[in-house]
Amino acid sequence: MQGTGRPQPAGRSRPGTEKRPRDGASEPLLPGSPILTVPEELAAVEPVAVTGNFWVSLPDLDPATAAARSVGVLSGVARALIEFTGAPVGRQPGHGDGHGPAEGPGTGEAPGPLLMPVVEQDGRRLWPPAPEGGRTATAGPATTASGAPAAVGACDRPATTAARATAAGAGDGPVTPGPRVPAAATAGDRPAGRLPGSESPETIGGAPQQLPSPASPELHYLEGWVPQWQIDLPGLPDWRLEVTWLAPAGQRGFAVALRLFPAAGSGERPPLPAGVRLGLLVRPGTVYRTVYHRRPLAGDGGPFPYRWTKALAWEAPGTVPVAALALRSAAGDPPERETGGDGWAFWSPPGTGELIVYGGVAPEADGAATTAVHLARVGWQRLLDATLQWLAARDPFRPQRDRNRPQAAGEQDPVEPHGDRQRVAPAPEPALSPWRRAALRRAGLDRAVALGLLSPPEARALEDRLRCNLWFSLFYAHGRTLDGDDWVLLTSRSPRYYVSGAHWTRDSLLWAFPALLSTDPDLAREILVAAFARYTRYPGEHSQYLDGTVLYPGWELDQAAAWPLTLARYLEATSDASILDEPAVAAGLAAVLAAAEARRDEATGLVATFLLPSDDPAQAPFVTYDNALYAQALEDLARASARTQARRDRPAAPGHGDASAVAVLPVAVGPEVPWRPTLAAGSAGRASAADHTPGAGAAPNIPPASTAGSAFSALASSRPGVAPPAGTGPAGTRTTRHPGGSPDPAWLAGRAAQTRRAVLAHCVVPGPWGPQLAWAVAGPGGAGAVLYDEPPGTLELLGPYGFARRRPDDPLDVAAVLANTVRWIYSAHNPYGPPAGPFATPTCPHARHPWLLSVAAGLLAGRREYLGWLARAPMDSGFACETVDAATGQVRTGPAFATCAGFVTWAALATLERLALEEPDGRSAREAPGMGTGSGDSAH
Repeated sequence: MQGTGRPQPAGRSRPGTEKRPRDGASEPLLPGSPILTVPEELAAVEPVAVTGNFWVSLPDLDPATAAARSVGVLSGVARALIEFTGAPVGRQPGHGDGHGPAEGPGTGEAPGPLLMPVVEQDGRRLWPPAPEGGRTATAGPATTASGAPAAVGACDRPATTAARATAAGAGDGPVTPGPRVPAAATAGDRPAGRLPGSESPETIGGAPQQLPSPASPELHYLEGWVPQWQIDLPGLPDWRLEVTWLAPAGQRGFAVALRLFPAAGSGERPPLPAGVRLGLLVRPGTVYRTVYHRRPLAGDGGPFPYRWTKALAWEAPGTVPVAALALRSAAGDPPERETGGDGWAFWSPPGTGELIVYGGVAPEADGAATTAVHLARVGWQRLLDATLQWLAARDPFRPQRDRNRPQAAGEQDPVEPHGDRQRVAPAPEPALSPWRRAALRRAGLDRAVALGLLSPPEARALEDRLRCNLWFSLFYAHGRTLDGDDWVLLTSRSPRYYVSGAHWTRDSLLWAFPALLSTDPDLAREILVAAFARYTRYPGEHSQYLDGTVLYPGWELDQAAAWPLTLARYLEATSDASILDEPAVAAGLAAVLAAAEARRDEATGLVATFLLPSDDPAQAPFVTYDNALYAQALEDLARASARTQARRDRPAAPGHGDASAVAVLPVAVGPEVPWRPTLAAGSAGRASAADHTPGAGAAPNIPPASTAGSAFSALASSRPGVAPPAGTGPAGTRTTRHPGGSPDPAWLAGRAAQTRRAVLAHCVVPGPWGPQLAWAVAGPGGAGAVLYDEPPGTLELLGPYGFARRRPDDPLDVAAVLANTVRWIYSAHNPYGPPAGPFATPTCPHARHPWLLSVAAGLLAGRREYLGWLARAPMDSGFACETVDAATGQVRTGPAFATCAGFVTWAALATLERLALEEPDGRSAREAPGMGTGSGDSAH
């Protein structure tokens, strides 16, 4: 039933009612105003290059010098990101590097480079040059063919197969020159941030000498992820320096290779000029523990020579270290103390023109040092080849067919645990093979050019950008802990993101997981099972530590809905019914459904939430997007589960336990209360009515429940709202699960239909163009309706997610209602509609600049013009960020947003596939099989 009251837009605050954000926060001045924790707006952000693997992250490589400012690892015991950073240097305020309480504006210090490639000749510094007081001279930014500044550190085209064979050397000895790979992305002037050149150390031994300023280094990414620099050296005009940073696939560490090659690039290698040597300076600074913000670990944990392994080892300070880093050169030469300083240096053997240094990581120094030895034994070229082959096999546009190539004699596989996890058969092939899907994406780029959506250079740039962002999301939104080998899912492993080092279910499942699933279904299964085991202890809570405990309390329905929706997407994409037999999945899904159903309102049939998808307080308890998403998630899972029932007569896979039936009991809806468990651990049965306060917006306290490795039949004593015997569930339904462990499709479909009817009955209100969806309502019939929208959970997504598809019993035309809603979102009626500028999108109070999440939602909804937006916007050195400036496309909030990178990439790839399948007359063709964007069509 359509609401009769006139809804009010959730407009901007009156002037003077909010403080300007300071240190990423704002506070209300008027009583009753919402309390927001919002990101800091950045005037300028330094360019970066990025690489990493699941064990180690190099999130802050300097495009101008090829230096690494930090090395990051994940610690289970610390429940945080651990960062080894460089010695502090001066900086200007407003640097936008994700600083926290230990590193705020005005301190005058920021971490400098930790690992700095250098070139010297007879004690004279050639790279990085230090013409004045040891500071680097940086050239102006290179320009593109059109005269526009080139994106600094942006993702360039991957090297060719021929170039890969000779890239960065062929082992640990002298290197023969190979074909060079041209690069368009360059490094230039550094914006306001660290002082220009402040990261460059003084010359070791002797005063610096005046040298001509070098041209900007050329930076490109091998296979879209391995950054490589070619640098012209002042004082050595006939030679170039190549620097390659590598985080080998599957290895607990990284490596950096420096080599000199003739600038001509052909002919026999001439003798190296006398007195020339390559070095890697190590300037150790602070070790940080990062959860949202950096906090220094107290104590003296500086590097020390580890003579047995000929390494330089560095443990995080503390009684028991939580992480360690060790460095060792390929030649095994011990590091030298820096003359007159606190740093160290590794130097190339005389006359070789090559230096390779390996970095190992582990929970403590012995493991880190011996890991560095292991990497040196494997050798640079094998590590590089294996990594490039791993990436190429999963390339979104040109996948190679050697994913399961046979192992060569004597080849060393990455170390993998075998005894502590179940081995299951690989997931079935998706509906479209990776090669067919990649062909569609290339055809989609060609069609985008033909339609005038992209120019040919923009199409090539978009391909490179999507490839880089795919790897960025894969390796920075997921990782393995050093101390437990556990998978953790997090917003970003880069400290530059303002809430890094923590888990958000929405970010991980709704945004990052679709890209992972489309790239590697087997890895997606492993990570999804680990997520169910770790993060359904408190389903729907705002933010969690890496171990799954509550970090930032607050119930969010859309985060709970992400679990059944993601499980449905996995089942649709792979037809892998065995995942439903995983005890962690069975237990976690029961906990999620219990948490959501505990907040269902009897008067409306809607489910309440406390926080919005932006993590800001809800204006009214019943948010339309959240309820529609929950309804669609249950419907999709019901359909996917029903399709797996035919497989239930087959024996379960070895190691898969049976799941018992579980009833989900209704719990009264009450107001948000301080977070605490409702049922004590070990209790069972129905919660007492005294445990709840009547009212809307409930946050019934969800007790932590053991999920990992437990049989589903043992859940009754640990899961909320679960009775020991199989009994009657909500609305007379007996159970949510079949005895075999799969969800009961009838229960899921019934609850989905109930929630959908409630949305259409209470959340449709009058709008400027006719009936439209309210953002939120306070009660039956649209009472207290609010007109509003926000990019993290925009109503525009209800089209591609399938909610707009007409059902036989719908009382109104849902597609028309959604079309009116989307028209309102992009209109002047919306106080947070798109601002003026070439990079405009809808905004919201959380960040009043164009959102990358809006770009992703628009692409999924059919706004193909956003392909050009993505190709042209500088963003964060070409990587996805939270918001950008509407006029320039430069990052304004949330740099290094890894989960967002996955969502934007997936949406763009889906758009390209749809373009390739589009009819010649422009009519929409069927959706590409297995994309999993939903069961329905867009409202557009």
